[in-house]
Amino acid sequence: MTRKTAITFLAVVGLCSVLLAQEQVSVTDVAVDKLLEGVRVTIACTGNPNVSSFLSTDPPALVVDIMGAASKLKQGRIESTHYPVTAVTVDPSEAAAGLRVTIRLRDLVEHKVTTENGLVVVDLGTRPISPAPVPDRKDPFAGKRLTLYVKDADLVDVLRMISSQFDLNLLATQDVKSVITVRLSDVPLRMGLDALLKAGLCNMVEDKEGIIVVKPEKKQMYGETHSRVFELDNVEDRKSVV
Repeated sequence: MTRKTAITFLAVVGLCSVLLAQEQVSVTDVAVDKLLEGVRVTIACTGNPNVSSFLSTDPPALVVDIMGAASKLKQGRIESTHYPVTAVTVDPSEAAAGLRVTIRLRDLVEHKVTTENGLVVVDLGTRPISPAPVPDRKDPFAGKRLTLYVKDADLVDVLRMISSQFDLNLLATQDVKSVITVRLSDVPLRMGLDALLKAGLCNMVEDKEGIIVVKPEKKQMYGETHSRVFELDNVEDRKSVV
């Protein structure tokens, strides 16, 4: 093999690797199956999907956003007679720049979302649960929970999706450029957001108006508080005067 041929071969291999890495995730099938103690919704995807989910109370539904995904389904709505699922719809998602799979429910129930080998699996119970208390409007995180499975995802894209899902006034500075891999299962929203920001070496600053700014940890902003310890030398002891 000549040197020119070898260089051409390596270039082709490198190009193929880049194309494979950039291959778009597609949803190829959605199934609703009755189990002994519940119902399972299985979303089959090509590749490894980056997923975030949350509960909607009015109307009751479990929403699964799949980042950067496209649909290869013949129909965008799958009807179900298995309680509590009435239907599953698949629509474009601006929040995820991909797809939104909405599992429409008769009642809110316990649920668990997992991902493995290109499958997003949603297990649902059959016992209705009470809606969460009305959250405190002053706290945008109150009563909200997050499930997030992402691998090698752009932090800004993930933040944009979470901001849309939970109606947060969330801004990221231009120097936030982290790539993160996170697995969070049904955790309080504030705790989950803190965890993924730490994974991206970032933190957040909240103001009184409810605006949340995400920035690199090393960057300081006006209004951010820090704890510092000062050592004082040559300080004379003084007796208290009663």
